[in-house]
Amino acid sequence: MTSELKQEIYNKYRSYLAENYNEKYIYRLIIQEGYDQQDVDEVMKDIHAEKQKAIKQKNKYRSVISIILYIVGTVVLLAGMVVITLGGIKIGIPLIILAVIIWINANR
Repeated sequence: MTSELKQEIYNKYRSYLAENYNEKYIYRLIIQEGYDQQDVDEVMKDIHAEKQKAIKQKNKYRSVISIILYIVGTVVLLAGMVVITLGGIKIGIPLIILAVIIWINANR
């Protein structure tokens, strides 16, 4: 398969995707236009590999942010417990609630 054909199939895929077609339907549409199924399969594999690479990169950043949020949540929880111990219940309880909210957001 030539790179021109590959680019042509990729452009067809992008144009159908811009029109909000489903990926499986796009696959069938491209094959119905007369392209060889093996060529379409190869381009779709490349597209899928690119998507997986992007998702992997995105998950890497999400895990770093989650770790930072867990640490911040722990610090806020400890601050809340210290404030409660020192007699500031009105400030300590909201700090503990804030820590729980931070931990919930870290799990997303």
